Amino acid sequence: MPLVPPALIAVILVVAFLALIPTRHLYGRGASSTSVASYFLAVWLVGLGIVLAPGMARLLVPLEVVLVIAPYVHLRDGIDRLLGRPPRPVKPPMKNVTPRDEAGERPPAGR
Repeated sequence: MPLVPPALIAVILVVAFLALIPTRHLYGRGASSTSVASYFLAVWLVGLGIVLAPGMARLLVPLEVVLVIAPYVHLRDGIDRLLGRPPRPVKPPMKNVTPRDEAGERPPAGR
């Protein structure tokens, strides 16, 4: 039974953790779970290709850069601005409706 070298396992885990950074941002923007999982898999596989196949790095590095930057680009706002649409409404902060006690103070949040 062949053993997997510990260095290979370390590379796989480090690339996976690095791929989680932009994936978390994409998830925070409200993307579907399928698209988030597909995005993570694409970033992770391209990252592994860069590390494990240095000859392909010339082609894969630009792809990886585009994949990593993509979640931080907000195309919807830019397209709305180009088309002259008004900005999308922002939800107001939640209103505190906790009743005041006898001293006129509100109890701390979480109780």
